[in-house]
Amino acid sequence: MEEVNILAHLAKEGPHPNVLKYVDSWEENERLFIQTELCELGNFGHFLHEYGRRYERLDEGRCWKVLAELSSGLAFVHKAGVLHLDVKPSNIFLKADGRFQLGDFGMASFWPRDRAGGFEREGDRMYLAAEVLQGVYGPAADVFSLGMTLLESAANIEVPEMGEPWHRLREGDFSQVGLRHSSTLCAIIRAMMHPDPARRPTAQEVGSHRCVRRAGESMAALRKTLERDGARDGALFAASALAKGNDAFVIGEVGDEMDCA
Repeated sequence: MEEVNILAHLAKEGPHPNVLKYVDSWEENERLFIQTELCELGNFGHFLHEYGRRYERLDEGRCWKVLAELSSGLAFVHKAGVLHLDVKPSNIFLKADGRFQLGDFGMASFWPRDRAGGFEREGDRMYLAAEVLQGVYGPAADVFSLGMTLLESAANIEVPEMGEPWHRLREGDFSQVGLRHSSTLCAIIRAMMHPDPARRPTAQEVGSHRCVRRAGESMAALRKTLERDGARDGALFAASALAKGNDAFVIGEVGDEMDCA
């Protein structure tokens, strides 16, 4: 029942536009059912699979906008005292207007816990931070998983499930990945996936990065204009992270004050 308690808690703290909204829950025939708002466009994992079959990779402008929405949602979750512990594309959902929402809190936990002893949660190994396997938990583990999600989006790679490629990524070795985006985007991915969880930025710090902030502001401004003109649902997709548009907020960005070593 912790998942229901967490969803109810987040609903009281929110709502947040980038966190899936809890509606109701009930038990029937000894099974728990959870109702959330409908996300008409499915999950991000399916999108990446279909997109990757047609295109080389997700372009840089869209990557920054995706990160703006997801870092905002994750920062809200962490501020509410919750760890997600299973951030990955298939647990990220898309509304009809193209808005990203972090969902599926089946592995989530309130944090810090009153008693950490005996606590054990392990999400999808493909996106899992290495320290979690050693029983070390914290918001930094979610940031790593978000970084892996962004890496998959930017490089159109098949995320390794085990073996040497799995370990190399968690050691900060990206030589196997063909990242051909700006040095700024590569740096923030490296920072989020730093082997030392203490060296990773928080979700809030990710959202404060110049490019991330500008990406979020550009979407918000366009959405405000569209809403003022009476646009609804699908028509608002033009203001979403996946819409094609003017990505001038990334032009000329060659570095930032964030520790990306």
